[in-house]
Amino acid sequence: MPDADDRPVGRLLVATRDDETRLRSLGYETLRLKLGVWCLSAVLAGIAGLLYVPQVGIINPRVLSPELSLEIAVWVAIGGRGRLAGAVIGAVLVNAIKFSLSATMPELWPFVLAGLVILVALIFPNGLLDIGRWKPTWISRSDALQPKDVTP
Repeated sequence: MPDADDRPVGRLLVATRDDETRLRSLGYETLRLKLGVWCLSAVLAGIAGLLYVPQVGIINPRVLSPELSLEIAVWVAIGGRGRLAGAVIGAVLVNAIKFSLSATMPELWPFVLAGLVILVALIFPNGLLDIGRWKPTWISRSDALQPKDVTP
């Protein structure tokens, strides 16, 4: 099965993300494309909400609070944007930490979550999926201090 970038709609979405002005100048209606994708995401969110109530059995106002939406965004930011595996890794990791901290020190959880977000944003801007490509900054700085061979 080809990647989403190989399909025409996937290519248009990547092109819209990268350089929307260029895509508009080539004659594509990026507004319709973005509106269509936004509506598709709204339909999927509606279906998820529809399936949530039978699964859990009850709905309460806490579920509608922005806290849950922000936590889901944190899952993706910590795991890695752009890949489903990143969201899954982030969700498992964050929920495991939340479960263990909620049992012992529930008041500490928001601070740990904020610290985790800041740490990932500073060290791994693309999430934990990039941990294999990570090179500490002190190593890259020492490489920059090494003399380069510039023979003509």
